[in-house]
Amino acid sequence: MINLLKQHKGIVLLLIVAATLRFSISEVHGYSNDELSAINRLRFDNFSELIDKGVMQGDMHPAGVQVFLKGWSSLVGTSEFALRIPFVVCGLLSVLLVYILGLRWHGKNAGLFAAGLMAVLYFPVLQSEFARPYAPGLFFTLLSALFIEKVLFCACNKWRDTVLLGIAFAAGTYTHYFCTVTIAWMYLTGLIFINRNNFKYYFIAGVLAFVLHLPHIGITLFHTSREGGLQWLGAPEADWLFQFLFYAFNESWWVVGMVSLLVFLAFIFRSGEANPSKRFFVLCVLWFFGIYLVGHLLSVTLTPVLKFPILLFAFPFFLLLIAMVLSRVRWPKIVLSLCLGVIGFSTVREKDLYGNMHFENFREIAEKMVEWKQKYGDENIYTIFNVNNPDYLNFYANRLGDTLTFDRDTIGWGESTDILFELREREEQYCVVGYSGRVTTVDFFETVQEEYSLVAPPLKMNNSGVFLMARNPNHIPYQYQERASISFYTYLHSEEWTNEDHIELDSAVGGLEMVLNDSVQMFGPSYSLRVGDIIRRDEGYLNILVSGRCDSCEVTITISARRNGELVQEDTANFWRGKDIDRQMQADAPDRFRNAQFSFELPSFLEENDTLEIGLWRRNNKIFYLSYIGISWAENIWN
Repeated sequence: MINLLKQHKGIVLLLIVAATLRFSISEVHGYSNDELSAINRLRFDNFSELIDKGVMQGDMHPAGVQVFLKGWSSLVGTSEFALRIPFVVCGLLSVLLVYILGLRWHGKNAGLFAAGLMAVLYFPVLQSEFARPYAPGLFFTLLSALFIEKVLFCACNKWRDTVLLGIAFAAGTYTHYFCTVTIAWMYLTGLIFINRNNFKYYFIAGVLAFVLHLPHIGITLFHTSREGGLQWLGAPEADWLFQFLFYAFNESWWVVGMVSLLVFLAFIFRSGEANPSKRFFVLCVLWFFGIYLVGHLLSVTLTPVLKFPILLFAFPFFLLLIAMVLSRVRWPKIVLSLCLGVIGFSTVREKDLYGNMHFENFREIAEKMVEWKQKYGDENIYTIFNVNNPDYLNFYANRLGDTLTFDRDTIGWGESTDILFELREREEQYCVVGYSGRVTTVDFFETVQEEYSLVAPPLKMNNSGVFLMARNPNHIPYQYQERASISFYTYLHSEEWTNEDHIELDSAVGGLEMVLNDSVQMFGPSYSLRVGDIIRRDEGYLNILVSGRCDSCEVTITISARRNGELVQEDTANFWRGKDIDRQMQADAPDRFRNAQFSFELPSFLEENDTLEIGLWRRNNKIFYLSYIGISWAENIWN
């Protein structure tokens, strides 16, 4: 044993590094949205309910991980560190398996380079932390790869390797559906190397995997037949693979540049080591690029499946391709040390591995909400939170011996007007607003500001945030939101605004009120704005404020865009944004004006020379009394 450790001391050191990174963050990071979803589905006490409500109805993954979590949590509880231990171990074993594959396929240096990259790259480190199917799926994929190679190319212990291949394949099918697709693709491409000596064993391994999966077949068929599939993902873009590889290499041009340079130098300053075995080189190409193509085709023909975490199962084969090249470089120990140092630094510092910006943060948000509740009193706080399930926040609130109440736990598109009228009826001095794991528009936050002001330091993290608002005059607003006026329209100030022919002055109110009363012209006033002229476009949003009144008119604030005179397309339709302001404009007195606003972030597909067209649309020919339109830029302090 001691001699074995001495012989492979390189991988021992790498496993220590990998374990340090993975175990340490498993305690530092709170649970993600997906992990809390799985924990929330552990409440079912009998196996039948767990499968029916916790797997079939409540999830789109195979039953293996959920059933395992039920048993494991009953032994160790649901603390982050304890619950994640088996998943971290799977991540560590995957580093070891990558080393073994590299060692068997091209030598020790190839194994060390591949395992080193797996040990310190941010992508596999983070995915090894989650109590979700990715780390186990990665482990069973690599285990299947090892036994596919043994069954196809090794002469010893054929029956043992055959059985273990069938078990590893079957275990993958119980873990993640794309893991199933990945291993199935590996198995099918292995047929290239079938001959009369290995055909029997290879075929039996496949049959064994199928037989072992039969108890799960009902769940598999139920999930795969669900209408809509994973349409929320969206179809992959043409450059999706390049986006993934950039992400997988820490989204760092330093890391990408260093690895690319080392690969280039490996061709020039290489040792006399043999070239990679062609069959293993071909397998790595097929098992990485091939499975990407399979996923892309499934996404555009059946249902979107491609997202970065699922390509974790095939990612080691790309690393093995790189390692086969790097292992030929002179001074491999120096080059490997350089790789580990640069990438490790990037993972810890550049990617802020120990920070809280990696996924939705429920723990910190729940702690802050409990703090505010205990300080100001639950009866004085109105809570509006956009979250997949309020139980995720209460999981952490319960740890503190408290429970959070939510007056609203979802914020739908276009509901900001309803929320405004809701807030006008509330008597609470405080309003806690926030979001976690759900898209929440800036228009909602701007709406809340009509009734409440921000009075405490906000807590903002990745795709999550919580804010304390108050209408209590004893509070001083915490943060003044930076704003910049772009243009405004009144009857006396209408330069650069168009579509005014149908507007007339109402002399009854001193020349300050305009009457929009034309059955033919339904649009205007309107203003054109070049996108490139908007300051700090990516740091803020546009706000349109309208002041007016009406009785039965129907009015919408509209935004569209033109490029070279033609309407800009969003997907297959013309780009258009709008918000109905009828209800806000209906005054409770003949001479009283009401304000309505619409805030929106500019989509990334708009180009600098595109022209925004902002204005009003009267959807019927009823009279609308207009006092003011203002367009401004506001700093995005919300999301």
